[in-house]
Amino acid sequence: VILAAFLVSAALRVAQGSATVALTTTAALMAPTVAATSGLSELDLTFIVIAIAGGATVLSHFNDSGFWLVSRFLNMDEKTTLKTWTVMETLLGTIAFLIVATASAILCRKHIGAASVGPDVILHRLFTDSCLGPSPQIARIAYSSPRVERFIP
Repeated sequence: VILAAFLVSAALRVAQGSATVALTTTAALMAPTVAATSGLSELDLTFIVIAIAGGATVLSHFNDSGFWLVSRFLNMDEKTTLKTWTVMETLLGTIAFLIVATASAILCRKHIGAASVGPDVILHRLFTDSCLGPSPQIARIAYSSPRVERFIP
């Protein structure tokens, strides 16, 4: 879900230029997928929102009003604006996505045990599952903790 949110948002941003339109349209397009995905925690939803924002930030170009705003206020020609502003925006959005994907993978690994998680499991979780959603492995680890046991009635 996180990867799909980023890619849809980035595609919309490149196609029509506006970050605001890319954000709102991607949110509307992803809403049924998010609603249909069971077990998403608030943290999962936060990761999805950040992925959408990251995708809507990448590749600012001639169709973007922000591109022209920066270009004119800083007295830069189009070539210089593409080399600076567009690269900076792309790095910003991509790094945001990488941080979210990494945090999601780390939280998955933390909650289901590092020994049982390989790259294939992490990629599967990034594409399909909730990292913190209910699963037998997470429940077994959580309820076996001495700190948690004293709070369980």
